Amino acid sequence: MVVCAGAKEQKHQYYLAHQEEIKARVRQYQDEHKDEIRTRRHDYYEENKLEILEQCRQRYIQNKPDRSEYAKRYYQEHKAETLERMNQYYLTHTEEGKTRRKQRYQLLKEEIKAQERARHIANREHIIEHQRLYNKAHVQEKRDYMREYVVAHPDVGRDYRRRRRAWCKGSTGQFTSEEFRLKCEKYGKRCVYCGKEVTLTADHATPLSRGGSNIIENILPACISCNSMKHMMTYDEFISYLKGENRLLESDYTALCLAQ
Repeated sequence: MVVCAGAKEQKHQYYLAHQEEIKARVRQYQDEHKDEIRTRRHDYYEENKLEILEQCRQRYIQNKPDRSEYAKRYYQEHKAETLERMNQYYLTHTEEGKTRRKQRYQLLKEEIKAQERARHIANREHIIEHQRLYNKAHVQEKRDYMREYVVAHPDVGRDYRRRRRAWCKGSTGQFTSEEFRLKCEKYGKRCVYCGKEVTLTADHATPLSRGGSNIIENILPACISCNSMKHMMTYDEFISYLKGENRLLESDYTALCLAQ
């Protein structure tokens, strides 16, 4: 044991005395055998992958407090430099970063959602206050962004207005523009009351103001004129009104709609 300790000490002393020479030889060897070293390391990793990952995980857990403290201290001491480096990296790797984040989200979707819910619950008051201050400081910027977004995504704007109107009326449920499109196709892209092929709007068979829900089963495609005329009447009441006024047009089509 003493011999081993002595030999180890001699090696250490030799290394200290010839440090630069040894490093130069190592660098030269690495340069001359770069592909061989890379292949050997790759083969070793593949053969011992699970063991290596477990060792890394254990080392990370063991040193996590020290690493976190060091990272915080380094960030505070080099904040401007770190932010600039992160910004430059983001600008030069934008698409790569988006692709990587999408892949990670798809792989860990449920876990990420659970983490976000837990984080929001734990920091709810702080998040709300942060959002309030941000919105107050960026009022015009947010208005311009939302205006441009709604113009570029009209279906999203319509969905939002429908949900808000239903919420204001105290109604439950919601439907999407895609569901409404399928409903219009079901009725031949015609108004369910007059049968005209015009721009269609979502009409609530039982109005929200009379306790109707905002689910797709309570929605019928109607032209603007019929929808406005129907106002707060239910579907049956409006059909009776149209019959009394002799205003049901294209009777064959209307009969088909009534049968459905």
